[in-house]
Amino acid sequence: MIRNGVELSARRDESVRAPADGRVVMVAAIPGFDQVVVIDHGSGELCMLGRLWKVSVEQGETVEAGDAIASVAPKAVDDGLGTTAYVELRHGDKPVDPAARLGRARRR
Repeated sequence: MIRNGVELSARRDESVRAPADGRVVMVAAIPGFDQVVVIDHGSGELCMLGRLWKVSVEQGETVEAGDAIASVAPKAVDDGLGTTAYVELRHGDKPVDPAARLGRARRR
């Protein structure tokens, strides 16, 4: 599987928050990513957050930037990165560097 996102260092059970306002379009288990949440931010922008558990949102739910949506899962397989959360942003079918957007989310 091609990975077009970034692995962010995190602590097990650390809260994962929505990076921007949007609507949850998918909550699923994907091999290699544990549980994932995909948020549609409008205008063709999507965000996939992975390596999650204790997901607290459902498909169709609206979220605001900074809303807690899940917790960081323990690593199922040691890949040498330690505990991480996965973030992938897309505009249409093209990957977007998430660095500029990650600092925008407000804590709630």
